[in-house]
Amino acid sequence: MKQITTQEMVKMIRDNVKGTTFVSIDTVTDPRMKKTNNPFLGAMKHQTLTGAIGYDYEKGVNRLAAKEGKYDGRQAQARAWGFVTEDKFFVCKTAPENEGGQIGYLRMKVEKCSNQRFILNGEEIPAEKLENFMPSKNKSSTQSDLTGEVIARDIGFDSIKVVRMLGDEYLLIQSTTGIEGETIQKSEKATVEV
Repeated sequence: MKQITTQEMVKMIRDNVKGTTFVSIDTVTDPRMKKTNNPFLGAMKHQTLTGAIGYDYEKGVNRLAAKEGKYDGRQAQARAWGFVTEDKFFVCKTAPENEGGQIGYLRMKVEKCSNQRFILNGEEIPAEKLENFMPSKNKSSTQSDLTGEVIARDIGFDSIKVVRMLGDEYLLIQSTTGIEGETIQKSEKATVEV
């Protein structure tokens, strides 16, 4: 397994990935559980996500709607925060008064989630014990009437541990300084979507 920094991962994707590309990513995230009477606060969710980067969310939702006989030219809603880079690989988080932003997330259309485990203080907690503390899931308004779902996720680089793509496996080395030199200016062509 090759070790790579976040900055190197961003550059590698930009230089080597053209269009939609399939990836598999191991993540460790805070599941943002309900706090009231929750003895499992602090548990972290470990999982493997398999799907695609460089996808077009709006086109994906419209393809699904057409497949279900509900095509009506759906448009993605504007994000409440940040913007999608023109190449559709990343999300920059930015304050409304700012014209640019720093890359903080990898965009992914999730096809499959596997190896999901919850770990608290080095011990695995059975998922069924956490059910009552997990937040409810809602579909986006763009596809709320559809039977199927295009599952789009913005995965923070600080949550990504391993990336498998382009025939290689990469251990992502976290940097405490952010993605230096990767400030992106928002342009008229930059997509804003949920």
